[in-house]
Amino acid sequence: ITISQSGQGAHNAGRAARAAVEQGATALMSVGVAGGLVEGLSAGDAVIPDAVIDADSGRRFRCSESWSAMIRDRISALGRIHSGTLLSVTDVLGTPMEKTAAADRYGSIACDMESAAVAAIAHEAQVHFAALRVVSDAFSDELPKNVSQWVDNSGNARMRPVLGAMMSPGRWRSVISMTTRFRLAQRRLRQLSESLAAAGYCCPRS
Repeated sequence: ITISQSGQGAHNAGRAARAAVEQGATALMSVGVAGGLVEGLSAGDAVIPDAVIDADSGRRFRCSESWSAMIRDRISALGRIHSGTLLSVTDVLGTPMEKTAAADRYGSIACDMESAAVAAIAHEAQVHFAALRVVSDAFSDELPKNVSQWVDNSGNARMRPVLGAMMSPGRWRSVISMTTRFRLAQRRLRQLSESLAAAGYCCPRS
């Protein structure tokens, strides 16, 4: 099992996925956080999608049913899990209005920025694909503006925009709330990943 930290966005995720295939990978899994698009998903909930949609192109990719089922069974005792369609977007959906519009248009329950790119490479290479995402912001949560600029291309925090946001007292509440939710999602993702790692990520062998 090889784990790559691709960084934010479709370009970085696709590049990491293609490199994995070129190195002989027979299955690709997209792991990370997501935004909830509908009511009923809370921060810390897991999403194992049935399909992924690329909002930019409209392409729809099915996830491996058998692999997704094995992942679901492995982590079922560790908290709430949702199934449905995951939407990959080019920028963060930061307001309830934006989330509602995306859910209505694509019939999706959650969104991220990377899974469709990984799914496209898996489809092209004819290898298995699955995704595991943990909700970091629920449908009703509003994110600070330009939050996508708070991380660099490797997925690490960029301190200048974060500190810039903290310099505005009017934004403290939303920043603190977002940080708390994100840390919860990280803890849950770490817990789920540790359980899956002990089982070889339930990875198909061929």
